[in-house]
Amino acid sequence: MAEGKKRAQDILADFLRSHRVALSILTTLIIVGIIALVVGIEVHRNTLDREAERLFELEQIYTEWTEERQEDSRDAGDVLTRVSEFDFRSNSYAAVRKLMILGDIYATVEDFEAAAEQYLSASDAQGYLAATALLKAGLMLENAGNEERAMEVLNRLVDEHDSPEEPRVLFTLGRLSEQGGDQGQALVYYNRLIDEYASSGWTNFAHNRIIDINIANQTDN
Repeated sequence: MAEGKKRAQDILADFLRSHRVALSILTTLIIVGIIALVVGIEVHRNTLDREAERLFELEQIYTEWTEERQEDSRDAGDVLTRVSEFDFRSNSYAAVRKLMILGDIYATVEDFEAAAEQYLSASDAQGYLAATALLKAGLMLENAGNEERAMEVLNRLVDEHDSPEEPRVLFTLGRLSEQGGDQGQALVYYNRLIDEYASSGWTNFAHNRIIDINIANQTDN
């Protein structure tokens, strides 16, 4: 028993001696990897902290502008320049929020096309911000008189996202279809709204529009 134990120890000792260089290199690589991982985590944490601080600063600039604008209706040029100067990691929450704020500023001064472009840029994000951005972009395009593109954007919202705003979006698509003279497509949107969101307050508006369309069709016939 003792001889077997000694034999095993000798084998281990021989293995360590014959592979000491390789084991030394492997140990060094493991240590370097751990250090790099720790440093990477710390750098990432510091980056997030700096972004959060910068985003808070950006939000303050926007809030101050909205409050001051109510008093003197000052031009948006200065605040647009200041907000645009903020630099965040691509597709980070802060970067998307910056685009949304730029869109809100353009919307406030009724530059609807510019607002829509900012919202569309923000719509590449993931999650609820993407759906919100698409909704705002669609509404801005309608305000700009570009109903066709507004419908494209709002259909994208319905097709790609589960949004609590979908009943409103379906009604808006129905209304825009009516305005474009396509009452058949309008009925498709209104009926879908009623079928899928029976408890939504928007269904009442959809019912009313269906009744009006049917009455108009009967009168025409």
